[in-house]
Amino acid sequence: SGKVTISGSSISNNTIPALQMKTHNGRNLYATISHSSICGNTTVDRDNTTAGIKAQLIGADAITLDIINSTVSGNISDSDNSDSIYGGGLFIKSDGTGNTDVTISHSTFSDNATSGYGGAIAVYAPFNAEYPTNVTISNSIVANNNSYYDDNNELYGHFTVEHSLISDTFSGGQTTINGEVISPETLNDASNLFNIDAGLEATLSISGGHPIHALLADSPAIAAGDAAASDLPEFDQRGEGFSRLRETAEGNELDMGSVQYTPPVEIDNSSSSSGSTHGLILLALGLLGLRRLRR
Repeated sequence: SGKVTISGSSISNNTIPALQMKTHNGRNLYATISHSSICGNTTVDRDNTTAGIKAQLIGADAITLDIINSTVSGNISDSDNSDSIYGGGLFIKSDGTGNTDVTISHSTFSDNATSGYGGAIAVYAPFNAEYPTNVTISNSIVANNNSYYDDNNELYGHFTVEHSLISDTFSGGQTTINGEVISPETLNDASNLFNIDAGLEATLSISGGHPIHALLADSPAIAAGDAAASDLPEFDQRGEGFSRLRETAEGNELDMGSVQYTPPVEIDNSSSSSGSTHGLILLALGLLGLRRLRR
């Protein structure tokens, strides 16, 4: 068995998968990625892989992967053999010989692309196997990703989704969310937002030392998360000083995605402006008095 923990890291500009985890021969693997950014990685003509994160189980007992408070963005997997490319941001592969459990929470997957299946996340595993592959997405955003082969722009495979935003649910009948085949007509349910603009800043910005996609002021993801979630971290991806909850008169609010919305700081210049003017007047009078004394 093995255990991998990655925290507070930025992994970028690789030409092989940024992170590759594989377990076989009856071994178990437990991996956690938190407060991290996996951005701008590229693979070209590498079959059966991804540019971002790959987790693979072959002849093993179990693999567990938790992605928390993280951003996966701008990873591109390209190959002439589109049938063998999966997930620009995350590829989960299992042969069904052991349990595969992947949990994605409080994270943002955006601007990833593939020439194969699933622009953001792809799952390649036997369906209804004795040992299932479970992928749960909660309080997260999956948006603005692209698949140039099969139009599964965001997701490919079978997923459980809770309190999350998936901006494009076209699937060609190949993808299910909460047991239902999704399509462009998939409607919002009690907790999820589907087929809607996520309201993310188009380019990555650096905040708290991390590349992130900040939320715009009109993002539907604001206050749309589950503030009572049992797995609620104390801080968002940026760490200490960036609370995972926003306190309001109506109660606590949680935003979907890797970071909370940060309103722009409004500065009232009226008092400082008058103070500056007053200071200039006093300075001028002082200089005038000095000239008179010298005479």
